[in-house]
Amino acid sequence: MISVWHKTGPGRFCADRAPNFPDGYELVASVHSNNLDTAYWLTNTSERGWWENDGVTVHDGPAWIEHEGVKGTRSTSVGDVLALDDGKLFECAPVGWTEIENNTERMGA
Repeated sequence: MISVWHKTGPGRFCADRAPNFPDGYELVASVHSNNLDTAYWLTNTSERGWWENDGVTVHDGPAWIEHEGVKGTRSTSVGDVLALDDGKLFECAPVGWTEIENNTERMGA
């Protein structure tokens, strides 16, 4: 199982490093897979809203908005974090994944 956390607040759509995890993030989904690429694919909208995909459990929260009668949220993107059951964290990079060793390193200290 992979937990999918989206960046929130200012800068949520840019590649800049996000605030200290989990501060500045919202849990939006759990994906029934142990593969990062599968979790990414399943939490991106293509032919339908990703929240309708098999293998995805939605965690409703502030990121979810209703627009024209349809409730949804954005797709997983650069800067979002995927958490594995074993506690390992991976940030979505412009290409692939960057493992987050610890939050101090992540903040550039």
